Formats: sequence, structure tokens, C-alpha cells
Amino acid sequence: MRLILDQAWSARTYYQTEKRELRMIDFDDMMGLCVKLMDERKDLARIIRSGIAYLMVDEFQDTNPLQYDLVCHLVPDLRDPQSPRASELFIVGDDKQSIYGFRGADVRLFRKAVQDIGNEAVTIPTSYRMAPPLADHVNTICAPIFETALDQTIPYSPLKAGRTTYADDAGTLSVLITPPSDIAEDDRKLRELEIAHVVARISGSLSTTRPGDIAVLSRSVAGVSIASRLLHAACIPFQAHGGREFFSRPEVADVRNVLRLCADGGDAVACAAILRSPMFGLTDTEIFEVLSSTDENRLSLTALAAAAQQHPENTSIVRADLLLRQLSDAMMQMPLALFIRHALDVTDWHATLVGDPRREQAIANVDKLIDIVRAEIQRPGSTLRDVIDRISVPDEDDREAEGRFEAEANAVQVMTIHAAKGLEFPVVYITDISTSGRTGTIMMSEQLGATIALADKVIAADGSIVSRPRGLTHAANTMLLKENDRDENRRLLYVALTRAEDHVYLSLQKPIVKSGEVGATKGIAELLRTMVFETECPFPILTSTDEIEGGVFERIEPQMLDRTVVIAPPAAPEMISASGLAALPDDVTAMMSSRFSSTDAMLLGTAVHDALAAMLDATMRNGRTDDEIAEAYAPSSSTLRSVYTEHIRNVVSSTLWSRLHTMPLLVERDFVGLDGETLVTGRIDVAGFITDDHLHVWDWKTNDISTADHAQLLTDVYRPQLDMYVWLVKQRYPHIATVTASLVFTALPITE
Repeated sequence: MRLILDQAWSARTYYQTEKRELRMIDFDDMMGLCVKLMDERKDLARIIRSGIAYLMVDEFQDTNPLQYDLVCHLVPDLRDPQSPRASELFIVGDDKQSIYGFRGADVRLFRKAVQDIGNEAVTIPTSYRMAPPLADHVNTICAPIFETALDQTIPYSPLKAGRTTYADDAGTLSVLITPPSDIAEDDRKLRELEIAHVVARISGSLSTTRPGDIAVLSRSVAGVSIASRLLHAACIPFQAHGGREFFSRPEVADVRNVLRLCADGGDAVACAAILRSPMFGLTDTEIFEVLSSTDENRLSLTALAAAAQQHPENTSIVRADLLLRQLSDAMMQMPLALFIRHALDVTDWHATLVGDPRREQAIANVDKLIDIVRAEIQRPGSTLRDVIDRISVPDEDDREAEGRFEAEANAVQVMTIHAAKGLEFPVVYITDISTSGRTGTIMMSEQLGATIALADKVIAADGSIVSRPRGLTHAANTMLLKENDRDENRRLLYVALTRAEDHVYLSLQKPIVKSGEVGATKGIAELLRTMVFETECPFPILTSTDEIEGGVFERIEPQMLDRTVVIAPPAAPEMISASGLAALPDDVTAMMSSRFSSTDAMLLGTAVHDALAAMLDATMRNGRTDDEIAEAYAPSSSTLRSVYTEHIRNVVSSTLWSRLHTMPLLVERDFVGLDGETLVTGRIDVAGFITDDHLHVWDWKTNDISTADHAQLLTDVYRPQLDMYVWLVKQRYPHIATVTASLVFTALPITE
């Protein structure tokens, strides 16, 4: 691990040095340097702020910590403990649509900003996009999925339909099932089969639905490519939205490599890439012949010329040598923009696009590239090297948009779920959602930091191969990140479903059943497994095994998989949370009818927990009084606010509250531990050191109860959760002799 970190630091240092020497900055520098400047130049910061009366940040759920730091510099009241409200800042967003974690976005910043602003949040649950029945269907799917999250920091607010005009048949949600097939023996082929069924369904619907009213949303870019190819084969007009990564596109890379090789005939990487590209199409064997044609064993224009002399019968090598020599001479005599078009013409590049579903997009990208080259070469003092650097891939996060082109107006729109955010379509097909989450040798989480996967087997001193003990820390990190992926998958599913106005088709791969056991599901599909395959599905199921007019699908009655013949005992879960051990039995739930819906109960619990944490944690208090903190975290609903106030009063007026302020505390701390193969997680509300070797855990419970009898019933229910908290603390602090725990029911007056 140390070696990897050293290499990473060296790479970072080299990258920073290169930027300084080239007098360039990247996208992160634009924000980071701005924050640094405002830190160092207080006078300049005041001048900048003086020109801003009000600041509104849209799509705030996608904010990363650096961006929020910049916002705090523009609105300093956010960090001023003497200013409980930041009235000049407005944020707009939906935490259920935070899907850019891979860019560093942190959905927790949304809640922090709401707390820092201090004003009452305005919730707008009404959707004017969806037909009312479809909004109900989305609630049916998403409400239980969000409620089962280990970290329930994002309460699900049910959608309310505000749309009043819609067709009689609008508002449907159907599940399209692709069963396993003998011809799809691996995940890639099963994915193609699934998307082929989606395309067949679209084909069968075109007699009543315009192509331009349809969108196909895929979890991955690979799914977009597959859908594009299949729609093209079915002669269905479509437009694929590749999104970003313009400089990484193959046609852009081909032009860039031609420029690099013609400028430097010894550029081995550019030589290998261009010879393998569609422009010349040499095989691996032919490239090896070029490589071995000289004593240097290095690809270059010199090696290519030698190979052409040694293999005159090989027309591909001879053609590549002739054209590249001509192009090297031509580049010195022609304007670069004209040279690029000349290179594409003499290599018959356009002919390689015949039948390619990306043809229009590739041509648009080349046109955009030529515009970039023309603008760069016109800069004073610009050189060929400057042009090549300008069109090189900037870093791993290539944000440049692809070139625009005029597609047929009446065309199916194909894009990733991420690219669809903010858009809407009458008919939405959601497919390719069975892809798994992140994997890799190195994993990094907030709880455990960076860990690395070690080889399962190693060579011992005597030369024998022995098994290595499992790396428990890396296994735990993998499980934590898998849960983070599940959280983001919940939000991705919500975004995908809410793109539709009238109809949704949700495409799933049917898991294989062997010996009575249902096979694994992955990705977003895992969230739908219980609803679709293990219980009676509440939505119509479309299968690909029967025919209907114009397509290959039939509406059938929902079916449940037979799980009565499972003979193997269930495996231990990969991951459990301490709070998940405390499910309320039906008889207890029936005895304690709550005044609130599950969503309101979650909002109340979150507000009470956050307020008490801010009062106990000095870093969160920011100089505020308990009353100021209580007001800052109070729910907007008047009914919830009065109950919230009662809960807070019960706690802060107790002798327990006074005791907590006399001891060292751990507030809102995450704990993890491995119990065999199962990762156990838990967030402890507050723990205090009674003595150096005695730690006591207090767990706030905001259940809507009114009697001590109810509290006693719940104590028995929550006992496994408390036991797990004690176990987790002992795993983290094995030197502590005594760990005890208590429940605190905040709805009742507290007595110790």
C-alpha cells in the first residue's frame, strides 16, 4: 500500500509541475484557486461579495465539498455562529436525485446546507409531468426501497400528481422480463438479449407511438451502444446521446494520432494506435512485422518503411507506409484544418463509417475537432505542439461535450440514466440495470480509508503455493462501498422512473432458478428482486416468449417463483446494520397507532437526532445556544414542529442531559465490525466515558408513544440493536473493560 501511495503522490506532483510549467489549470483548479484567493485576499473577497445581493444554487444535491466551500466564501453567514440565518442564499434541489457520487458529489451536503441556512425549507412534492396513475406506481416502487436503506438520511416524500390532462390509457408501468437463454451464456450476451427485447417491443409499438416520444435509458454507456446498434439494425430512427468524453472518442483519437505521428515519426504509441485504427486497419500480426523490421524493436515511420521493403506483397503495410509518408510531407505545406480533412479523404475514413450507428455523431465530432484546431492555431504564438496538447485527453474526467448534429426530429432518444436527468419523455424504457457496482484492487471509504486486495495464494519459502488468510479490512471496505452503491442505485432508479410522462417499461433479466434457489441479481435490479420475483408483482409483466400483434411480447398475469424447495440453509447476510435488527412486530405496531405517516415519523426522528447531535458536538454547535439549534433543525410542518419541541424539551430538561455535559462524548459515530463473513455497521447516537474503562451508549428513540408500558414493549424489541452496539464498541475499543447501553424514549419525560 505504501508503494501505491508513493506512486500516486509522485504522479500528483508531476501533474502539478506540468500544469505550472504550461501555465494551465484544470477544472478543479478553477474552484480550488478561487477559494484559496478568497482565503488569502480578504479585501478581494469583500469586493466579490459586494456585487452579490442574492445567490441561488440550482441542482444543489450534486454539490461537492469544494463547491460548497466556495459557496461559504460567497455567503460567509453560513459559517458565522453569530448569524443563525443565511437569508441571501437559496438552494434548489432534490436529494433523491443525487446521482453524481463518482464526481465527488456528496448528498449529505444538501442536509448540511439546509441546516446552515437556518430558514424553513419549502418542499414541493407535486409533479406536473406525470399522469397521476404513474406517480402512484413510482411511489409503490420507491417508497419501500428508500425505507430499507441502511442509512435512512433521505426520507422518501411521495409524489403528488398535479397534471390534470392526460389520455385515458396514460399512467401505466409494466415490467419487461427477459428469461435466461441457451444462446446467452455470459452476462454480455444476456445484456444484448435483454436490450434486443426492448427494441422488439419498441418496434411493435410504432403503429401507435411516435419514435420521437420514446426514450431508452441505460445504466451504462455500453448499454447505449448496444441499443444504438440494435435500433439501427431494426431500421428505427434514433439519436444516441454519448454525453461527455469528447476527447476520448475513437475518431478524435485517430485524428490526434495522425497529427502526432506526422509531427514525430518516432512516436511509438501514436504509430501503434494509427496503424490499428480503421484508417489503416493493420492486424496484430502485421504490426508485429513492423515492430520487428528493425533492430530497435520500436514502432515508428522508419520501421514502417523497412517493413514495406521487406514485405512488398503485404498491401496493407505498403499502403500505410505510402500514405503516412505523403501525409507527413503534406502537413508541413497545408493549413492544419485543411490537412485533417485531406488525411480523412486519402485514408477513406468516411467509408469506414458505412453501417456504423455512430456515423452522424462521429462526423459531428470531427467537425467540432477541426473547429477547435482552427481556433487554437489562430492564437498568437501557437505551435503544432500547442494544437496537439489542446486536443489531447485532459485527464481521467473528460468533460468536453460531443459535437452536435441535426438528427431526425422523430427519433428514439437513447442515453444513460445520468444523461437523462432533467429531461422528460412520454414513453420511457429503462434497461441494462443489472450491471454490478464498482470492483477493483484498491477500495477507499470514509470509515476504513484505503485498502488493497491481496492475492489469494502466495509462494512459500519452500516453493509451495499456499493460501493467504482473507484480508478482512479490504473485505469490510468492499461491503461498505457496495452499500454506498446500493444507495446511489436507489436514487438512479428514482431519476429513471421520473423521466416518464405517460408510460414506463422496466426491463429486467429473470434470475436463474437452480435447485429451487433464485440466482443472484445485481445493480439496480437487486432493489426490485423482492417486488418482482419473490412476491406477487403489483404491475403487469411482459415476457418475450409469446407473440402479440406487431411485436414479440404478451401481457401475462404476475407469477411468483416457487421457493418452497430450498434445501440449503440460507447463507449469512453480507451486511447488516444494528438498526435493522429492530423490526417492530405486527402486534406491537397494532398496539401503538402512530399519529404520523412513515415519512413524517422519519422526518421527526431525523430532526430530533440532528438537533441533539448539534447541541452535544462542539464542532456542530458553532457558538449557538440550545434554543437556536432547536429552532434551526425544527421541521417545517406545524404539527411535527410542536411534537419535535416536546421531544427536545424532554431531553434537555432531564438530569441525563446535565450528566452528558460532564463527560467526554462520542456523538453520531459510525462503527463497523466483521462477524465471520458478515459486515456489521451501526451509528451510535451518543456514547460517554463514565470512567476511563467504562463507556456507556445512549440511543435516542423518537417513537410516538404515550405510556411507560409502550416503552417497555419497545425495549424488548430494541434489545438486539443495543446488544449489537455494545459488540461494535468492543470491537473498536477492546481495551475498555465495561460497555453498557440505554434506550432514551424522547416522547416521554426522562428519568434515570
